[in-house]
Amino acid sequence: MKRAGIVLCGGRSQRMGRPKALLPWFGRSMIEHVVAVLAPCVDEVVVVTSGELGRLVFTTPVQALAAGVRVAVRQVVDREPDRGPLAALRDGLAATRAELAFVTSTDAPFLVATYVDALLRAAAAYDRDGAPRAIVPRADGFLQVLSAVYPREAGREAEALLAAGIASPVALALQIGACVLEVASSNEAAPWTGFNTPGEYLALARRLDPGTTARVEWRIEGAGASDERADASTVR
Repeated sequence: MKRAGIVLCGGRSQRMGRPKALLPWFGRSMIEHVVAVLAPCVDEVVVVTSGELGRLVFTTPVQALAAGVRVAVRQVVDREPDRGPLAALRDGLAATRAELAFVTSTDAPFLVATYVDALLRAAAAYDRDGAPRAIVPRADGFLQVLSAVYPREAGREAEALLAAGIASPVALALQIGACVLEVASSNEAAPWTGFNTPGEYLALARRLDPGTTARVEWRIEGAGASDERADASTVR
């Protein structure tokens, strides 16, 4: 059974102030980190982005983005970037050639291959009418729908929900009868842990290295303003 990894990185990142996919994470960009984690577990990786972000993420050849991972990495442009993660998930599932897909957001610094592989194996084992089932972890009462496994056919259900004006990935999980995997307790280092602000980003980096520092770029642009730029963001 073929397996895919789908990375959702088309969000606006408004509170972060810059695309999360391009933020550094100990020697790699966040998107490179996530792709590298997925690669050993899957037959292909599909990166769902907005058109503008896709041009930034894939400025260099895809092979350079995922150097050494030895799987195909493809970009898919989110057809409805303003409709949130369910629309991006739909487009990712429509694009994959695999029967099963592990779905993650791009801001997943603590995602690990053992977790990805375990969920994909569990989904393949939960066979319903000859087809694999979705597997969605639940921690502290919350379904972690953006760190879960979906069958490719769930893309059609996502399309139907969106057509009905429903844009919640949780609604998709309930609609397709996902198997819920209970997790005793979540913590800041869980595979689905993400961030929305510079402070949260730095706090997570300091879980790996308490001495970590960040340097943030500020730009002034516009009519009558000179283009001023500080150093680019780094985490070291």
